[in-house]
Amino acid sequence: MIWVYVSVVALSCVSLKYLFSLRSCYPVLSTCDNRQIQDILRKCCFVEEPYQPAFWCPSGRLMTIASTFMRHWHHKRFQYFRQTLPATDGGEVCVDWSEDMELSNESREDQRPVVILLSGITGSSQAPYTVNMVRYLEKHGWTCACYVYRGMEGSKITTGLSYYASFTDDLCVIIDHVEEMRPQSPIFVVGVSLGAAITFNTLSKCPDVSKKVKAAVCLSMPWDFFKTSEQLASGFDYWIFNRAIARNLRNFAFQHQEQIAKLGVSLESIRTITRIREFDETVVIKMGGYSSVEEYYSDASPLLQLDRISTPLLAINADDDPFCFVQAMPSEDQMKGCSAPIGLLRFASGGHVGFLTNHSPVNLFTNHIIQEFFEQSNTC
Repeated sequence: MIWVYVSVVALSCVSLKYLFSLRSCYPVLSTCDNRQIQDILRKCCFVEEPYQPAFWCPSGRLMTIASTFMRHWHHKRFQYFRQTLPATDGGEVCVDWSEDMELSNESREDQRPVVILLSGITGSSQAPYTVNMVRYLEKHGWTCACYVYRGMEGSKITTGLSYYASFTDDLCVIIDHVEEMRPQSPIFVVGVSLGAAITFNTLSKCPDVSKKVKAAVCLSMPWDFFKTSEQLASGFDYWIFNRAIARNLRNFAFQHQEQIAKLGVSLESIRTITRIREFDETVVIKMGGYSSVEEYYSDASPLLQLDRISTPLLAINADDDPFCFVQAMPSEDQMKGCSAPIGLLRFASGGHVGFLTNHSPVNLFTNHIIQEFFEQSNTC
């Protein structure tokens, strides 16, 4: 009798897998009124390639949660080669290279592309999704350089400054350093979540540095910090995502309390933080010298900086991303009314940095999209 139940369960699973495999979604591409980005994307095969989300993740929230657990479960640390650079404010900024990059004539003659990667809000070079991208790009012959946020993954905070969405100084230092290390190599940048916002803001606010970047990809980027804050303020998103991230930020502040105290932030105010916005109000606006969190969100929101981009940039988002739902993304009219070289590739499903498929419970479906976009950008 037990075999009957086992057979029914197995048949049900197969049927569910078949049903969910039918929900392939084709990307929706919108571009600004810019010939350069349109020519690049016209050559890319991924714009017509369907994406089959993992059948066991029928919602964006589930995809976000499942991808986090699955990647952590399968995660193996990557062996990086670290360099510590002097920052503009007297502090330190670290870069984790995928290979040994001692300055030599041999490395200076290397023409292989270099990809600078930025992780999410409490991520690092060892974040599973970062390592997943590094392994993929390295396998295809690319050199990777991961921007290690101050205070993360063993790096130090020495001046009170760490990182936030509109902080551009450290990425500028890294781009300049990569150009010095590999003057013959094209430079690309990939930012994930908060790292995507840092990437976008750096390219929009630092024109001299942006000229050194061949192209950039922003994955699961929160376009509007006001709307993201509202989305995470209540209900399921607050209890599952907001509180968890706020706890990590609170622990980060405690870990570096001596340096954070230089900003005039007390331990008592840190202990009461239960939301990301509260961390921004308590710590970030003092780091950035903002008068209010509203001023910070205005300065940090990529949606308000569209016209200032001059580097070919592809943003990849999922409509069911709990951190950036479709209403917070640029509208078709906003894209058409802008002349910057920006493309927005939207998928109906994918969650926040999820993009799992039926074929892999770990790998990012977007890896090959990033590679192809960079390859085509390098030929234009």
